[in-house]
Amino acid sequence: MNADMYQPAVLMTGAMRGIGLAIAAKFAQEGARLAMIVRDDKGEDCQKIQSELSQLGGEVHLIKADIRSKDDIELGVSKAAEVLGGLDICVLNASVVVLTNTEETSIDVYDMMHQVNARSNFLIAKSARQYLQESEIAHICMIAPPMNLDPKWLGAHLAYTSSRYLASMMVVGLSEEFKSSNILVNALWPKTNINSKDACNVIQGTYESQKQCRHPAIMGDACWSLIVRNAMGLTGEFFVDEEVLREDGVEDFNKYVESFEEEVF
Repeated sequence: MNADMYQPAVLMTGAMRGIGLAIAAKFAQEGARLAMIVRDDKGEDCQKIQSELSQLGGEVHLIKADIRSKDDIELGVSKAAEVLGGLDICVLNASVVVLTNTEETSIDVYDMMHQVNARSNFLIAKSARQYLQESEIAHICMIAPPMNLDPKWLGAHLAYTSSRYLASMMVVGLSEEFKSSNILVNALWPKTNINSKDACNVIQGTYESQKQCRHPAIMGDACWSLIVRNAMGLTGEFFVDEEVLREDGVEDFNKYVESFEEEVF
């Protein structure tokens, strides 16, 4: 498949709000062709978002699937490849964020976080490989953190943090395994807190803590940069949004800054 680098066929999860929606909006503005996996493709919110993204210039399809279901994922990936004529990119952002300690975490919540935050990425990557390996720009980008084993983070909310780190381990493992198919597998994570109720950066440690947070658009810009630059040919890497954009020559990040109005995770 001779893909146009600037009109890639992109499969996305978690694109209905927050960071995922910001990434989808940036990709749509740039003319990407999007297939977004959603729970209810006929829902009013999904229809509204599809319409708004389409107006930005992109081709946008909604693919109904429950990413906790193996069969749904396989059918969803197959349908995405069909409607887009193949796959070039997977952006895997779907997440469940429940910040409770072990005593407060039910096994149902534990299972749900691991199914969505980690298992779904594994299954989508497995199903998408056959299509991605036909692309000249094949890339899987997971919104996943560098692993920080400071007990502060695992001790605060073990179930959630471990589900995120499992996705991070998949980045490393899949990047090595998929080299034979010429598929890049990398992660992207925000340097600072993101102004979104479902923002992911509760695992900091190596990053900045500040009294201001950033708009999700910074992740959209950074993710698009990684895609068009083909991650500089790197695989198995954990990129940070600000560092990616600095490589693009961005020096002023004030346009992304927003004041805290509530506690932001």
